[in-house]
Amino acid sequence: MRIKSLYIKNFFSIQEINLEFDDNGIICIEGKNKDSGGSIGSGKSSIFEAIVWGLFGRTIRKSVQDSLVNTKAGKECEVVVGLDDGVEIQRVVKPPYLQIKIDNKVYIKESYQDTQKFIEDKLNINYKSFLVANVFGQQNELDFISASLEDKRLMLKTFLGLEEFFSLRDKFKNKKTEIINKLKSIEFTCESTRKIVEKAEKNIIAATKNSKDIKTKFNLTDSYKLEDILIKEREVRDLYNDANDYGDKVFDLELKLKASKKELKDNDDFNVCSECGSSLDEKPIGWERSCIDEIKSLESQIQGYNSKISTIKSNIERIKIPISSSDYHKIKDIELYDSEINLNTKLKTEHEEILKQEGIRKEKNAKYLDILKFWESVFSEQGIVKYIIHNVLDHFNNRCMHYLSILTNGKATIKFNDSFEEAITINGQVTYYNSLSGGERKKINFAVLLALQSLLDFTSKAKFDFILLDEVVESIDDESVGNFFTLLNELSKNKVIFVISHNSALKEYLVNKRKIKLVKSKGITKLEK
Repeated sequence: MRIKSLYIKNFFSIQEINLEFDDNGIICIEGKNKDSGGSIGSGKSSIFEAIVWGLFGRTIRKSVQDSLVNTKAGKECEVVVGLDDGVEIQRVVKPPYLQIKIDNKVYIKESYQDTQKFIEDKLNINYKSFLVANVFGQQNELDFISASLEDKRLMLKTFLGLEEFFSLRDKFKNKKTEIINKLKSIEFTCESTRKIVEKAEKNIIAATKNSKDIKTKFNLTDSYKLEDILIKEREVRDLYNDANDYGDKVFDLELKLKASKKELKDNDDFNVCSECGSSLDEKPIGWERSCIDEIKSLESQIQGYNSKISTIKSNIERIKIPISSSDYHKIKDIELYDSEINLNTKLKTEHEEILKQEGIRKEKNAKYLDILKFWESVFSEQGIVKYIIHNVLDHFNNRCMHYLSILTNGKATIKFNDSFEEAITINGQVTYYNSLSGGERKKINFAVLLALQSLLDFTSKAKFDFILLDEVVESIDDESVGNFFTLLNELSKNKVIFVISHNSALKEYLVNKRKIKLVKSKGITKLEK
């Protein structure tokens, strides 16, 4: 993606300028400050700031919004950046306004932030990645080598088109967290259910024992109704009453039998009445036969009554009363225990089924979790992302070496490992980035910037075919300035390169290149006529 036009109104010191960029090549931005003399402060860098702010709503030097407005020229601050593919972005400070136009169709989302996200999705790049890959100069404090690991990851995601992979990783990671929480919930349910089952089992064992103890004590084999027990008890009681009545009769008859036998045996007492014991004048006729007959009759009666008593006892023995009515509450206890057994058996069965189903869910989710962990690792930085980086690393290092070889005449090298940690040599000697001079750092950073841009060749994403260079050759010797120009010429075949420089050697190289000339007077910058 290449810049085609730039409209700036009341931005920093610039009052209003409108620029068109039709072809690739090098464009020099020069300035004259009539207020202070020389070119410093003429508004050259404001061109770069306007491009960055127009695209991302942020400046290179991180200026606050109010400081953007050139109050001397007017209150309306506006930047419009035109890109190829029919893309145009318009941004206004007050009131805040932002739109993107694609093939003359305007897109404005629900909020300013949503519109900015839409723009960055369309451009396929964010603010930090743009600065690292397209802006090189004194105002830009961001460079790839000095960036934090998190910023490097963000840049690589952009340059290699890995957002989708990281998005998938985050998707699997979030789903994994969801499944882990679900497994925790299942385990909590299982643990609670197991406790219910264990308690039910204990209750069943206790109730079974108590019921068995009562049945054993009273030799109970069936269930009994109190009404039946009362009937049997009444029947036994009646039989006992009958037996007692017969017993009383037997007792009376035995007394008479004893008296009769005594009378028969005691011949000396014949003159005594056996009935009343009174003296008789003479012995009755046939008294002996009468006495014997009476004895036989009494014995017969006693035998009859004893036979009835025996029958009654047999009948009583045949009537089985397992438990007395006074102890009948024990049967109620058994019923309560049996009810408790049934209730807890049902409870146990229901919760064992819950455990079974939760076990199935747990196994299913555990397998799913293993799958999610696998895919999370696949799309992690140690998985396919690392594989992609590993496979583009040779290209990246080769590009770095190519650009750095031009800039240093082959005296410096840089190579990155899989973690994008750099190894630098100067004249064959290993050295560290922080120990390099300012000029050496500029050469290395510029080579890395260009190599990062080349990573976009591995993706289907659009890339920005323009570079903003602000004072890139200051503190660099003349020979290195020539090397910079050689590289710029090579790059300008496919890019638009904006250059701001006070270096006289570089200016001589750029003498025949296109110029954008600015002049500042009374605090206002305009295009020089």
